[in-house]
Amino acid sequence: LNLKYNKMAFLAFMLLFLPMLAMSIENTNMMSNNMAKPGCQTKCGNLSVPYPFGIGIDAGCSIHPIFDIRCNTSSNPPIAYLNTGATNVLNITTKPMEVIDISTSQIRIRNVLASKCYEENGELSAQQLVFLNTGVSFFTLSEKDNKLILIGCDDLAMVFGFSLYEGKNFSTGCMTTCKRSGCFVNSPGNHTNVWSFNPCSYAFLGDHEKFTFRGTSDFMDPNFVNRIVNDVPIVIDWAIGTKNCSVVRNSTTYSCMEHSLCVDSESGRGGYRCICEEGYDGNPYLSPGCQGAFRIFVCSDTILNCISMCATSPCDGICINTPGGFECSCPKGYFGDGKKGRGCQKEHDFPILKLSLGLGLGLLSILQMPSNLNKVFTIEELEKATNNFSEDEILGEGGNGVVYKGVLPDQRVVAIKKSKPNRRVYK
Repeated sequence: LNLKYNKMAFLAFMLLFLPMLAMSIENTNMMSNNMAKPGCQTKCGNLSVPYPFGIGIDAGCSIHPIFDIRCNTSSNPPIAYLNTGATNVLNITTKPMEVIDISTSQIRIRNVLASKCYEENGELSAQQLVFLNTGVSFFTLSEKDNKLILIGCDDLAMVFGFSLYEGKNFSTGCMTTCKRSGCFVNSPGNHTNVWSFNPCSYAFLGDHEKFTFRGTSDFMDPNFVNRIVNDVPIVIDWAIGTKNCSVVRNSTTYSCMEHSLCVDSESGRGGYRCICEEGYDGNPYLSPGCQGAFRIFVCSDTILNCISMCATSPCDGICINTPGGFECSCPKGYFGDGKKGRGCQKEHDFPILKLSLGLGLGLLSILQMPSNLNKVFTIEELEKATNNFSEDEILGEGGNGVVYKGVLPDQRVVAIKKSKPNRRVYK
């Protein structure tokens, strides 16, 4: 396309930034534990709001007012908005950013599109420019997950912005040309040669993995805008503060609790996040911090969430929950390290064939906080607890064993793993 003699139709997608002081590190699906601050609302409509975010303006439910979430309860279902930042459709309206998902490092907000539509004679019939203000420094557009997407023929989309953090302007853009009958459309710039199949062009930033281009049918699809607004979110990275872990770790504002790790932002603009240590789970920003993966507040919703952990553990005997992991031991009347391999062997006064028990009786998760995690249960006790390992008590099955629901004499509910038989014989 000869740009010298063809004036391109110009489609502007304007982005307005305040200081970019923090970006997050990685894309994860959900908060490891959707826990709000105690005493605070956990959900706004269909959105779970985990700390360090919090529902309510100046309600004390977030780590900082920037992380406050406005919940519009006049809608059905209620709609969540960021407390800062806004989207502006030029000459139409300004509204806060609608939040549709919060993960450990990102926020996803509902999209808004820039557009240009033409009359058959090439005259402009409608135009919509978009300004996106991410607000204060803790939130920045994700360079990794957002793409600038232009749908249309013979058009140019541009993004303009200014970074106060870097103190300079920036811009980027993309241009489209279309083929028809094997040839490029040589448009004089007034859209007349492409109007029949492309009366409108659209530009937007969004999660490129959520967008699928359906070809020229998208040009004429009256539901195209709604599809993008509802299905292709804008991705915003978030982080705590402006200082790296090495600086903030010993300060009074440090937010990472016990058994959590501080992770620097990879953006180079400062800021950090907190994640649980391996083998721990929970909300790393809330006291008492991350807990062992089998602790009661992790497994109390449904024991099925924890079955696979114990079913694939290296224990052949009793699997005892410990903070951050487990320990293996043998039932009363047996000896060994309790691990797969040699496992547990029955004690006896004279030489006999020593068979791997294949019982692997393991305690996975007590749904009431146990007073003594190291109690040794006899086989008879565990058989009674599971109604002789009745099929009716099966909760699930892993590659190494079957997990049963059991009720101890003190009415504690437990999950017990019975390893699959090991047919090896030791003399």
